[in-house]
Amino acid sequence: MAGAGPLFLGVDGGGTKTDVLLAGADGVPVRRLRLGGGNVSSLGEERATEFFAAAILEASAGLPPPAGAFFGLAGAIADGVTVAGKCHVVGQSHLRLKLSQKGHAFDAIAFGQGELAEVFDGFPRPFAIAYRPEINRFRDRETLQLQIVALSAMPEKQE
Repeated sequence: MAGAGPLFLGVDGGGTKTDVLLAGADGVPVRRLRLGGGNVSSLGEERATEFFAAAILEASAGLPPPAGAFFGLAGAIADGVTVAGKCHVVGQSHLRLKLSQKGHAFDAIAFGQGELAEVFDGFPRPFAIAYRPEINRFRDRETLQLQIVALSAMPEKQE
């Protein structure tokens, strides 16, 4: 295997092919897998979930779990994401909020983005978001939270 350290998973799911790559922290590929098209809109949500789960299991068989994952998926649109409840500034400058989509709510945090609390508090329009899931360990509890990497308001539609 490549140099010691954690592994990272990359998935590029396109209309005609899907590439899955596991690489070490040094960027050296450990395992590659190429499969057929993985466009989420074409496959449908359920089939796409099964397709990507099987691809990741096949690519990572016999290896330690990856420390992080990065996905680029054609046809994957996060529509209907809303801010559920009140946004808060925690610590010195971190934005804490709850995101909701299709009846599911997720805790989220954006480090160093506390100034956006007033902008996104009860935000009525769609917004663009990039995040990575992580386990939040606090006071002997573990919960899933989304660590927001980028967050921006989308412009209002012009009539």
